[in-house]
Amino acid sequence: MTVGSTYADTSGNWSLAVTGQAAGAKTIEATASGNAIAYVTNRTSETVSMINTSTNTVSDTFAVGGDASAGTALNASGTRLAIFPGTGGDDTVRVFNTATQTLVGSFSANDALGGVFTPDGSKLYVTESAGNAVSAWETTNYTQIGSDIAVGAFPTGIAMNPDGGEAYVSNSGAGSISIINTTSDTVTGDLVTGLSAPAFSVISSDGDFLYVVSGALSSVYKININTQAVVSNIASGTATGLAINSANTTLYGTSAPNDEVAVIDAVNSTSSASTIGNEPIGIAVSNDGTKVYVTSAQADTTIVLDASTMTQIAGSPIAVGDSPGWIVMGPDETATTSVSFTLTNTLLADTGLNRQAITTAALFMTLLGGAIVVRRLKFSR
Repeated sequence: MTVGSTYADTSGNWSLAVTGQAAGAKTIEATASGNAIAYVTNRTSETVSMINTSTNTVSDTFAVGGDASAGTALNASGTRLAIFPGTGGDDTVRVFNTATQTLVGSFSANDALGGVFTPDGSKLYVTESAGNAVSAWETTNYTQIGSDIAVGAFPTGIAMNPDGGEAYVSNSGAGSISIINTTSDTVTGDLVTGLSAPAFSVISSDGDFLYVVSGALSSVYKININTQAVVSNIASGTATGLAINSANTTLYGTSAPNDEVAVIDAVNSTSSASTIGNEPIGIAVSNDGTKVYVTSAQADTTIVLDASTMTQIAGSPIAVGDSPGWIVMGPDETATTSVSFTLTNTLLADTGLNRQAITTAALFMTLLGGAIVVRRLKFSR
């Protein structure tokens, strides 16, 4: 049996070109993905807005039940969302089940500004800025693992290596990046020192580079993790949020004071900025890299930009809660469905199955709630 290329016709029907297949009962199984949810924390209303990125509409809103002023962290499967109170807040980290929007865990952390889950979701690391420490928490009952891990002064951002072996902590007061071994939960040394107010950070998906916002210089440090050296300090105006696309080619940074969003070439360390929004803070990139989402705090909206032109797309801006701050992108949802039919010899003519469009688009729309991309088609005898 040979399966040809797949395509979507103008009616939204999926078709296959198949040769060498005997007549009889057949089944086409398709796996599709899409419809990621972006989570926006609304600081004044103390809520989270869930944005369906296929339709660019708010699909649900739920109450945090406390301070939501600082960062957020989402586990790799998208099932748990952690919300951090920041400095001067109620010092309570809250973790929610994203499917039910219910609180599944909470614990006290001293001026928690950010955090990150391990890739397997079993641990959550939290920066406690007032205590100059990072705390590690297991994610079944959300109890602390061991004692606080001492790092540099005023830890702010934290990023996890994709292999889960190390976490990198930005010590804003010390100008350094601490390395935490996630097996022993100990600091093994500094990745780099001599930085100016390193804050929030992102890591490339290959684990080779760490990008760190300098709040003092309104720039982004590019750090080679393997050589433990600063490659460049990219002047970009970025002073707040930072995001990277899945291809590791482009960074996007916000500058709330200047109402700007910077587009940063991660390879060549160059940047350009555009005036976007009213106090842009949080920023996230769609999983396919085609859209950029920016929270506009003073406008109570989230702006959606075409990543290739950095102009707003249809449906943007999206009204969210009061004073939106941080935003995090969830994984694409995945669903599998199948369609059964009877294959006759007539359908094995020179045009193969192109004469019989197998209508699965409606099933996918029901399962995923929006636009989809077919990732895999399996033809069974």
